[in-house]
Amino acid sequence: MCLLAPYRKYCIDAHQLVWHHAKVVMPPPSLEVRIRALCALAIAAKDDEELSPILLQLQSALAEQIYRLRLMAAEEIPRVFGNESKAAD
Repeated sequence: MCLLAPYRKYCIDAHQLVWHHAKVVMPPPSLEVRIRALCALAIAAKDDEELSPILLQLQSALAEQIYRLRLMAAEEIPRVFGNESKAAD
């Protein structure tokens, strides 16, 4: 299965996903894969009893993803903006 298939489905060009000039290290794809799998399980859940533990795991995985992205942003902002961000304070 092509990993870009969902993007093509929603008419997002694969080239829009690439940052040519950014030197960003993305988190391991396993967390993204886990989030997608949990979303699929949540959609397929037949009742609240089955859905509840899935949503707890999904909430935890999303919180981890947000944490990782915030760390990445905190490292990149000073590099990208340099002293400009300090001058604005």
